[in-house]
Amino acid sequence: MGEAEFYKRDLKRMEAQKDVKGLINTLNYANNWEVRAEAADILGRIGGERAIEALSRAQNDEEDVLVRIRAREALEKIQSKKKVNKSIQTLNDDWRVLLKSSATLKNVIDKIPVQSLIQALDDHDEYVREVAARALGEIRDKRAVEPVIGALDDEAWEIRWTAAEALREIGDERAVEPLIRALDDEAWEIRLTAAEALREIGDIRAVIPLTRAPYDKRWEIRKVAVEALGEIGDIRAEEPLKQALKEYTYGPSKIHEAVREALSRIRERKRAG
Repeated sequence: MGEAEFYKRDLKRMEAQKDVKGLINTLNYANNWEVRAEAADILGRIGGERAIEALSRAQNDEEDVLVRIRAREALEKIQSKKKVNKSIQTLNDDWRVLLKSSATLKNVIDKIPVQSLIQALDDHDEYVREVAARALGEIRDKRAVEPVIGALDDEAWEIRWTAAEALREIGDERAVEPLIRALDDEAWEIRLTAAEALREIGDIRAVIPLTRAPYDKRWEIRKVAVEALGEIGDIRAEEPLKQALKEYTYGPSKIHEAVREALSRIRERKRAG
């Protein structure tokens, strides 16, 4: 049996017996980082003040990022809020390094807690903010909705774009009004993603704002907005769509097809209801 298997079995026993000393020794001396991380996690649940010194040392000196993060989380459970705040910067350094160096989102999602990703949305580094927003969209955790909405006002258009995409992935109705405002963003990529998000959320609050989007300069946005209006199926969109169909003098024929399809859906719903 390898060290990891032996220790993991032993960790369960130590937790059941509330063997804090044994857990501290495991945190300090186990060769396997997964075992050290799990020991830190258990100490956060049962260690109390006896574990603070070992966890603080692990937070500051441990070579593995995940173990440092687990130690930090354990301290948060044990210490008073004042003591926890003193250790926040070390954690910030940990996830900042990981966010900047990770080649895949999987590394970020597997190792960085949601609350730390949310905190990263306010980082001074644009790349860190962008990766954090993308990861939050992949996770689809509802706790991230309000912070990601805030990122729609980021000065960097790439981050606004990523935030809109994250909100599309999460699909929470709280994002409807901010996404409506994003339909007027100067960057067409953001307008497009906002329209896509509103299409997928399907909230009727978006109907009137979306009736303006068929006049956007970008045909991609016009098409998505029209599709959104058809899928939402609100009767208020019928006349604006009919008018848009008359006035279109540019754009590919598939825009006209999308308008006709949207009108057909709206009329079907009208007949049914």
